[in-house]
Amino acid sequence: MEISKSLKNVREKNKLTQTKLAQLLNISPQAISKWEKGISEPSLKDVITMSEIYCITVDELLGRSEQSLNLKLKNFFMVLNSKFAEDPEKTGFYILDYLNSFLPLPKNAETLWDDGGKNLIAGTILYLLELNPKKTIKIDDIYDVLELNSISEKRQENLAKKFSKSSKLVQSHFAGIIENAPTTFKGYISVAKNQLSTLKRKAS
Repeated sequence: MEISKSLKNVREKNKLTQTKLAQLLNISPQAISKWEKGISEPSLKDVITMSEIYCITVDELLGRSEQSLNLKLKNFFMVLNSKFAEDPEKTGFYILDYLNSFLPLPKNAETLWDDGGKNLIAGTILYLLELNPKKTIKIDDIYDVLELNSISEKRQENLAKKFSKSSKLVQSHFAGIIENAPTTFKGYISVAKNQLSTLKRKAS
């Protein structure tokens, strides 16, 4: 595939406008338009940055190969440490963006529950990054923190206390979750468990 077509396809697949991508790259939308029309080509720096934004390899960005979801998930977890070191606050939104790409809203699902589960996962990932910024996170690590093998009310209380003592960054992903009734919190945990199972299945 031509580089220009691949750049456009990847951008549209990630639901980014030329203007939004230009803001992320700190360049003009006109430059991106020229790339996608084949008038000019991005610099190596911009190519690398775009591959990080899309969480794909440079080859895949340039249309040189097909990427498996397995590799995409591995890349996602591998870049989190550097993203967190650069800007912890933006990392949370980065995580949620990619969870949305891996975990589209199921048919007939309620957005509130779906978002609650994803926020729980995002907050847990940030919590793990704060504990050990150099360790590459695995899906099993998220399971362990959320204690998903047993979601008794006592464990829910312990989990709520754990996150309530963490940083404001982590707490921001639990707004309205920790303070909710135990039954609601249990519901979010159940949704998160299903979402993590989906991730694990896609990564296998």
